[in-house]
Parts: sequence; structure tokens; C-alpha cells
Amino acid sequence: SDKLSYYISKAKFSFIFYSAKNMNNILCAPNRMYLSLQQGVPVIVGKNPTMKNIVDSWKCGVVLNDYGESFNEIETAIREMNKNYLEYKSNSESVIDIFNWNNQKDTIKSIIEHS
Repeated sequence: SDKLSYYISKAKFSFIFYSAKNMNNILCAPNRMYLSLQQGVPVIVGKNPTMKNIVDSWKCGVVLNDYGESFNEIETAIREMNKNYLEYKSNSESVIDIFNWNNQKDTIKSIIEHS
């Protein structure tokens, strides 16, 4: 895991898929997605609500219609990513600081103060 950031930084885009086998997987927001976005690397994610909401909100990648089980869905997503890559890349670069814990001081402070 100590080399994961290095490999992500060399990627054109990242795949992040979690199955629907349990609620933890369905509602997850995996570090790999945040690591990719912190480096301005667009993502292709399954329809897990947390990841889907982030990708849809920031237009920083492609969301599948399933959890990553279908080869056809993945192939369609890759084609979409390549077709609109410059837009997804630019949008991913615009969120670099948003998902960085170091830039969340005010948000964390607000949560603590209102708890």
C-alpha cells in the first residue's frame, strides 16, 4: 500500500469496484477513490451510492449501471472515459484539494463543535 500513490499517479484513470454483497460494500467510500482524486486521476466506479454521488457531483469520472460485474458495462465506461477524457481529467484536477484531510480542518471542527 505504500506504493499505491505512486502507481495511481502513473495511471490514466482508476477503476474502483465493490460488490453489493453487504451494506458495508454498498455504502463504502474507498481510499483508492480519494487517492486517485487527490492526484487528479479520473475514476470509473460501480453504482455504490457514495462513490456514485461524488463522481456525479464533480463529473470526475464514469459511473457504471452495476457494481462492476458486467464486462460490457466496463467496456462502455472505458469508451466513455476515453471519449471525454480531457473533461474528466480537468474535473478531477479541480477536486484535488477537496478530498484532502489536511484541508478539512473547518469541516471537522464544525462537526466536533456541533456534536
